[in-house]
Amino acid sequence: MNTKTLRTEQGKKNKTTPKKASPSRRRAVRKSRSVRVGILAAVVIGVAIIALGGIFFLNHSGGNNSSRSSSSGSSIDTSQAGKYAFQVGSPGPGSQAPPITLPSTAGGTFDLASLRGKTVLLYFQEGLTCQPCWDQLKDIQSNISQFHALGIDQIVSITTDPLDALNQKVADEGLSIPVLSDPSLVVSRAYTANGYGMMGASRDGHTFILVGPDGRIRWRADYGGAPNLLTQEQCGFCTQAKELLDRLSVEYGFSVSTLDLASPEGEALAVHSGVLFPPGIFLDGEPFSYGRPSERRLRREIERRLRSVVDSTHPLPSHGE
Repeated sequence: MNTKTLRTEQGKKNKTTPKKASPSRRRAVRKSRSVRVGILAAVVIGVAIIALGGIFFLNHSGGNNSSRSSSSGSSIDTSQAGKYAFQVGSPGPGSQAPPITLPSTAGGTFDLASLRGKTVLLYFQEGLTCQPCWDQLKDIQSNISQFHALGIDQIVSITTDPLDALNQKVADEGLSIPVLSDPSLVVSRAYTANGYGMMGASRDGHTFILVGPDGRIRWRADYGGAPNLLTQEQCGFCTQAKELLDRLSVEYGFSVSTLDLASPEGEALAVHSGVLFPPGIFLDGEPFSYGRPSERRLRREIERRLRSVVDSTHPLPSHGE
């Protein structure tokens, strides 16, 4: 046996094949990772909801101090108010709030018109599939005195889930804040709250709307929204897709948002939308393509959608006109 052969044989003997983790071990790791992510999300959301009061207070006081006193004399921390970016959808501040008559977990039917003369905070959220949303609602309930100190008389949450499931959920979570059921999305569409969901327009996103005593919207904040691009690190096609979307966004006037496939939200979106591998491109919350991007196909689809919007806004006259 020559030296080369000897070294080869010794290498085979010394080489240790790494053991694969058992299925139970892999499940435990995934569960641990999920718990850590869930805890992090809950902490971030908890801080954000406290900031909600600060944002509202700053918008109506015109002050810049990090701490203010409410009409009841309690101190409200506003130092976090500018840290959480949000959009302002339509109908926005100054608009008449669309009517709301929906079944409530508090029993009977909630009618927004019956609360004329009071200030009402509406919280549209994703519902049963979003545990952090319920954690956020519990944070609101725990800090209800701060909202009352701001002059908010009533808080209600709205989801697209059926009432019987919501009744069970609020009982499990120990919630007394009314949750309204809008399975047909009549109210969600009237407030365009379903335009900010992670899974497209079938569910609401995270929208806060303050309705004043006169029935007009005084303040609105829309958090989130469906991403245009599902991506991951070390992905050449993902880089191409991002550059393509950035270029087309300037040309056609839309914003680009990305979501990491490795995140829990990214994994859920990929499964829900049938994206087998990145990059996944979405238009109006709907999956358009995955894998190597095609500028020609994407441009054609964007122009088709733009034409359909124009046609619906300015319909062609009939032959009789």
